[in-house]
Amino acid sequence: MGGPTGRGVEGASVAGATQWRLDSRAGLFFVLILAATVRFIDLGYQSYSMDELWEMTIVRLPAGEIATAGDGFPPLFHLIFRGMFVAGLGDFSARILSAALGVVAVWVVWRLGRRINPSVGFAGSLAVALTPLLVLLSKEARAYGLFILLAGLLLMATWDVIDNGTRQAWAFLVIVLALGMYTHYMFALAAASAEVVVLLAIRSDRKQLTNWLLAHGALAVVLVPLLLIAAPDFAHDASNAYSRTVDVAAIGYAGLSMFTGLTLGPSTRSLHTMGASEAITAALPWIILIGIPASYLAIKGWQALQPEWRIRLGVPLVLPLGLLTVFSAVIGVAFRVRYLSWLAIPLALWLAAGFFHAKGNLRYVAAATLIGLGIVAMVTRSTVDEYKVEDARAAAEFIAGQPETPAVAMAWYMTKPIEYYLDLDSATFLPEDEGWGRFDYHELLNQRIVPIPSLRPVDPEMTEQTEVFEAVIGVGEEYLFVHSRDFHADPDGEYFAIRREADDLRPVAEFAGITIYKGVRGK
Repeated sequence: MGGPTGRGVEGASVAGATQWRLDSRAGLFFVLILAATVRFIDLGYQSYSMDELWEMTIVRLPAGEIATAGDGFPPLFHLIFRGMFVAGLGDFSARILSAALGVVAVWVVWRLGRRINPSVGFAGSLAVALTPLLVLLSKEARAYGLFILLAGLLLMATWDVIDNGTRQAWAFLVIVLALGMYTHYMFALAAASAEVVVLLAIRSDRKQLTNWLLAHGALAVVLVPLLLIAAPDFAHDASNAYSRTVDVAAIGYAGLSMFTGLTLGPSTRSLHTMGASEAITAALPWIILIGIPASYLAIKGWQALQPEWRIRLGVPLVLPLGLLTVFSAVIGVAFRVRYLSWLAIPLALWLAAGFFHAKGNLRYVAAATLIGLGIVAMVTRSTVDEYKVEDARAAAEFIAGQPETPAVAMAWYMTKPIEYYLDLDSATFLPEDEGWGRFDYHELLNQRIVPIPSLRPVDPEMTEQTEVFEAVIGVGEEYLFVHSRDFHADPDGEYFAIRREADDLRPVAEFAGITIYKGVRGK
């Protein structure tokens, strides 16, 4: 056994790399402070998203019921969050946890990069510290901060097995694989790439192949409980009408988002109403601006890396994207950028290797362009309404100022974050269906904001929507219509057009992603 440099932990994998003093512990300290700053500085600035409210709903369940809540996720993150919640740390503690895990992930990248070359450790960790997509996910009270950290640790465990092959290395690999699978089902994409890299490296070593079999026997035993509790999650995903399958635009947007963090170019909200050609046209300037320097550094990275390191970094970059594309096209698995977010780690290391291999000022121009665009993306996320999370906090403040005026909302699920900021128990209510928590529309006519169900093709007359509305708003009664995410609830604006014409709806407040109208029911 042994890595491309003999031990796989030092020096010569990058030809001609310049050694910087910043590859020392002082450099690591600088990068970690920078990573913490961009993750914590405005951690509570934006409202909780609808997805974060689902997480907060789950942690209010008894610990034994968390595993069977059909939300599409394994239970590990929720159990950790539940422990903090029970300890009195509150909902915001989950955002703090995600941000802290994001900083730890930067440290992991520093360790990984140093195994290629000390300077790559500094540059790669700096890139990950400032990668907008990873910064974004580190600010959410969701499982993705833990998911990304474990994906980085999986790279480390994989390399340990290849370079050392000790029992401790194999045990570490099994532990990381198990934790990853109990965090997110799409960790299987990372696991698959790790398996390919390991098997390619040990294919002629009988002893290590035996260790591989033993390790995966142990892993199979550990994962048995996960198989027993996964049914509600798979049922949730199968019934999710809002899942997006793969197309050219989705793949391109995933690549662009590694550098822009879902901000520059078309916003995630606007993409729901764009066709593939329209989305590509809107993103094209950013694709060019990012693609040229990224391609230059990627080519230099290929030249810099020894063949074994090309496999170690290349397989995790290519295989997960290919697998998710196939799964999405063949069996309808949702194609989401978040599932591939951890690819930013091997990508950063590859580009860092290319930076130190390149000569002249062009490498500085390329690196400065990518880092500069990343900073612009992070600022844009916090300052431009089009890219912000829906401002449920501001909407709640407006509605709270009109306590006598009833309100309805469309899309239905946006009632949750708004009612959370109204301090209502209905915000974290979870109905059950056959003993499982059901994350779907539910009719609660005593809510402060009554959710209007989404339009369905089987009900072209919009009977369901009309019945809910007429049950809570009387003829001649003034009311508020909270309008958000119409691409899910009312894609063609049919129901909203009916209400606007019949009730003379007029906008009275507008916030990021949410417009509130006021009208009087006419009929």
